[in-house]
Amino acid sequence: MTMSLAEELVLIAYDTDGTAWGTGTAVNFAVAGAHLMELALAGRITVRDGRISVLDATPTGAPLTDAALATLAADPEPRRTKDWVNRLSKKALQPVLDHLVAAGVVERHDQKVLRLIPFTRYPSPGGVEPTAETERRRLMLAAVTDPAATPDDRTLAMVALVTAADWHRRAFPGVPRHTIRPRVTGVLDDLRTAVRGAIGDTYS
Repeated sequence: MTMSLAEELVLIAYDTDGTAWGTGTAVNFAVAGAHLMELALAGRITVRDGRISVLDATPTGAPLTDAALATLAADPEPRRTKDWVNRLSKKALQPVLDHLVAAGVVERHDQKVLRLIPFTRYPSPGGVEPTAETERRRLMLAAVTDPAATPDDRTLAMVALVTAADWHRRAFPGVPRHTIRPRVTGVLDDLRTAVRGAIGDTYS
Protein backbone atom coordinates (compact mmCIF):
# COMPACT_ATOMS: atom_id res chain seq x y z
CA MET A 1 0.00 0.00 0.00
CA THR A 2 1.43 3.35 -1.07
CA MET A 3 0.61 5.86 1.64
CA SER A 4 -0.03 9.57 1.38
CA LEU A 5 1.65 11.98 3.75
CA ALA A 6 -1.65 12.35 5.61
CA GLU A 7 -1.85 8.59 6.19
CA GLU A 8 1.76 8.36 7.35
CA LEU A 9 1.22 11.33 9.63
CA VAL A 10 -1.82 9.74 11.28
CA LEU A 11 0.13 6.54 11.90
CA ILE A 12 2.85 8.58 13.58
CA ALA A 13 0.25 10.52 15.59
CA TYR A 14 -1.13 7.31 17.14
CA ASP A 15 0.67 4.91 19.45
CA THR A 16 0.47 1.21 18.63
CA ASP A 17 -2.22 0.85 21.32
CA GLY A 18 -4.41 3.20 19.29
CA THR A 19 -4.31 6.36 21.40
CA ALA A 20 -3.48 9.72 19.82
CA TRP A 21 -0.57 11.87 20.94
CA GLY A 22 -2.53 15.13 20.81
CA THR A 23 -6.08 16.40 20.68
CA GLY A 24 -8.33 15.68 17.72
CA THR A 25 -8.27 19.37 16.81
CA ALA A 26 -4.48 19.45 16.54
CA VAL A 27 -4.38 16.26 14.48
CA ASN A 28 -7.05 17.65 12.14
CA PHE A 29 -4.90 20.73 11.49
CA ALA A 30 -1.84 18.56 10.92
CA VAL A 31 -3.73 16.34 8.46
CA ALA A 32 -4.86 19.43 6.54
CA GLY A 33 -1.23 20.53 6.39
CA ALA A 34 -0.22 17.08 5.16
CA HIS A 35 -2.66 17.32 2.25
CA LEU A 36 -1.24 20.72 1.30
CA MET A 37 2.35 19.51 1.55
CA GLU A 38 1.50 16.49 -0.59
CA LEU A 39 0.06 18.80 -3.23
CA ALA A 40 3.08 21.11 -3.04
CA LEU A 41 5.51 18.22 -3.49
CA ALA A 42 3.45 16.94 -6.41
CA GLY A 43 3.61 20.33 -8.12
CA ARG A 44 -0.13 20.86 -7.88
CA ILE A 45 0.04 24.02 -5.78
CA THR A 46 2.48 26.80 -5.02
CA VAL A 47 2.76 29.37 -2.26
CA ARG A 48 3.51 32.98 -3.13
CA ASP A 49 3.37 35.85 -0.65
CA GLY A 50 1.70 33.57 1.88
CA ARG A 51 -1.13 32.55 -0.47
CA ILE A 52 -1.80 29.26 -2.19
CA SER A 53 -2.42 29.02 -5.92
CA VAL A 54 -3.34 25.88 -7.85
CA LEU A 55 -0.90 25.13 -10.67
CA ASP A 56 -2.36 21.83 -11.85
CA ALA A 57 -5.71 20.30 -10.86
CA THR A 58 -4.81 16.83 -12.16
CA PRO A 59 -5.49 14.22 -9.44
CA THR A 60 -2.48 12.74 -7.66
CA GLY A 61 -4.05 9.34 -7.13
CA ALA A 62 -4.44 9.76 -3.36
CA PRO A 63 -8.24 10.09 -2.97
CA LEU A 64 -8.35 12.19 0.19
CA THR A 65 -5.60 14.51 -0.96
CA ASP A 66 -7.31 14.82 -4.34
CA ALA A 67 -10.51 15.87 -2.57
CA ALA A 68 -8.51 18.68 -0.97
CA LEU A 69 -7.10 19.62 -4.38
CA ALA A 70 -10.59 19.79 -5.86
CA THR A 71 -11.65 22.12 -3.05
CA LEU A 72 -8.70 24.43 -3.71
CA ALA A 73 -9.25 24.36 -7.48
CA ALA A 74 -12.92 25.29 -7.09
CA ASP A 75 -12.00 28.55 -5.35
CA PRO A 76 -11.23 31.34 -7.84
CA GLU A 77 -9.09 33.37 -5.42
CA PRO A 78 -5.64 32.55 -4.01
CA ARG A 79 -6.18 32.41 -0.27
CA ARG A 80 -3.81 32.57 2.69
CA THR A 81 -2.10 29.33 3.57
CA LYS A 82 -3.43 29.52 7.11
CA ASP A 83 -6.99 30.00 5.83
CA TRP A 84 -6.72 26.81 3.80
CA VAL A 85 -5.29 24.88 6.75
CA ASN A 86 -8.30 25.98 8.80
CA ARG A 87 -10.79 25.18 6.06
CA LEU A 88 -9.37 21.76 5.15
CA SER A 89 -9.02 20.76 8.81
CA LYS A 90 -12.77 20.36 9.27
CA LYS A 91 -13.22 16.65 10.03
CA ALA A 92 -9.96 15.88 8.19
CA LEU A 93 -8.79 13.10 10.52
CA GLN A 94 -11.68 10.64 10.43
CA PRO A 95 -11.59 9.89 6.67
CA VAL A 96 -7.88 9.07 6.96
CA LEU A 97 -8.51 6.75 9.90
CA ASP A 98 -11.37 5.08 8.02
CA HIS A 99 -9.11 4.53 5.01
CA LEU A 100 -6.39 2.99 7.16
CA VAL A 101 -8.96 0.70 8.82
CA ALA A 102 -10.32 -0.38 5.42
CA ALA A 103 -6.78 -1.17 4.29
CA GLY A 104 -6.13 -3.26 7.43
CA VAL A 105 -3.28 -1.02 8.58
CA VAL A 106 -5.03 -0.21 11.88
CA GLU A 107 -8.09 -1.57 13.64
CA ARG A 108 -11.07 0.27 15.13
CA HIS A 109 -11.89 -0.53 18.76
CA ASP A 110 -14.98 1.16 20.18
CA GLN A 111 -15.25 1.19 23.94
CA LYS A 112 -16.54 3.27 26.84
CA VAL A 113 -14.70 5.00 29.63
CA LEU A 114 -16.32 4.21 32.99
CA ARG A 115 -18.95 2.36 30.91
CA LEU A 116 -20.46 5.70 29.96
CA ILE A 117 -18.26 7.84 27.72
CA PRO A 118 -17.73 6.54 24.16
CA PHE A 119 -14.07 6.26 23.20
CA THR A 120 -12.48 4.88 20.05
CA ARG A 121 -8.94 3.58 19.70
CA TYR A 122 -7.13 2.73 16.47
CA PRO A 123 -4.43 0.21 17.42
CA SER A 124 -2.04 -1.52 15.05
CA PRO A 125 -2.95 -5.18 14.44
CA GLY A 126 -1.22 -7.31 17.06
CA GLY A 127 0.33 -4.20 18.59
CA VAL A 128 3.04 -4.18 15.91
CA GLU A 129 4.01 -0.85 14.38
CA PRO A 130 3.20 -0.75 10.64
CA THR A 131 6.26 -1.19 8.41
CA ALA A 132 5.65 2.10 6.60
CA GLU A 133 5.59 3.97 9.91
CA THR A 134 8.78 2.29 11.14
CA GLU A 135 10.65 3.24 7.97
CA ARG A 136 9.43 6.85 7.98
CA ARG A 137 10.40 7.22 11.63
CA ARG A 138 13.87 5.91 10.82
CA LEU A 139 14.29 8.39 7.98
CA MET A 140 12.96 11.25 10.08
CA LEU A 141 15.32 10.54 12.96
CA ALA A 142 18.28 10.38 10.58
CA ALA A 143 17.18 13.67 9.02
CA VAL A 144 17.36 15.53 12.34
CA THR A 145 20.34 13.78 13.96
CA ASP A 146 22.74 12.79 11.17
CA PRO A 147 24.54 15.74 9.54
CA ALA A 148 25.56 13.49 6.65
CA ALA A 149 21.97 12.42 5.88
CA THR A 150 20.33 13.63 2.68
CA PRO A 151 16.62 13.28 3.50
CA ASP A 152 14.07 13.21 0.70
CA ASP A 153 11.34 15.82 0.41
CA ARG A 154 8.65 13.58 1.90
CA THR A 155 10.72 12.95 5.00
CA LEU A 156 11.38 16.67 5.41
CA ALA A 157 7.67 17.33 4.98
CA MET A 158 6.88 14.87 7.76
CA VAL A 159 9.48 16.48 10.04
CA ALA A 160 7.84 19.84 9.33
CA LEU A 161 4.40 18.50 10.22
CA VAL A 162 5.58 16.80 13.41
CA THR A 163 7.25 19.99 14.65
CA ALA A 164 4.22 22.07 13.63
CA ALA A 165 1.96 19.84 15.72
CA ASP A 166 4.44 20.05 18.61
CA TRP A 167 5.05 16.30 18.61
CA HIS A 168 8.81 16.59 18.19
CA ARG A 169 9.56 15.70 21.83
CA ARG A 170 7.93 12.31 21.35
CA ALA A 171 9.14 11.75 17.80
CA PHE A 172 12.72 12.87 18.51
CA PRO A 173 13.41 12.43 22.24
CA GLY A 174 16.33 14.54 23.40
CA VAL A 175 16.70 16.42 20.09
CA PRO A 176 16.43 20.21 20.61
CA ARG A 177 13.73 21.83 18.51
CA HIS A 178 16.04 24.60 17.31
CA THR A 179 18.23 22.01 15.59
CA ILE A 180 15.26 20.60 13.68
CA ARG A 181 13.77 23.70 12.07
CA PRO A 182 16.75 24.53 9.80
CA ARG A 183 16.14 21.23 8.01
CA VAL A 184 12.81 22.51 6.72
CA THR A 185 12.97 25.31 4.16
CA GLY A 186 11.05 27.01 1.38
CA VAL A 187 7.41 26.17 0.74
CA LEU A 188 7.48 23.41 3.34
CA ASP A 189 8.49 25.91 5.99
CA ASP A 190 5.66 28.21 4.94
CA LEU A 191 3.14 25.39 5.27
CA ARG A 192 4.65 24.28 8.57
CA THR A 193 4.27 27.80 9.91
CA ALA A 194 0.62 27.87 8.80
CA VAL A 195 -0.17 24.61 10.59
CA ARG A 196 1.65 25.77 13.74
CA GLY A 197 -0.21 29.09 13.61
CA ALA A 198 -3.61 27.42 13.26
CA ILE A 199 -2.94 25.16 16.23
CA GLY A 200 -1.56 28.06 18.27
CA ASP A 201 -4.64 30.19 17.60
CA THR A 202 -6.89 27.40 18.79
CA TYR A 203 -5.17 27.11 22.18
CA SER A 204 -4.20 30.74 22.75
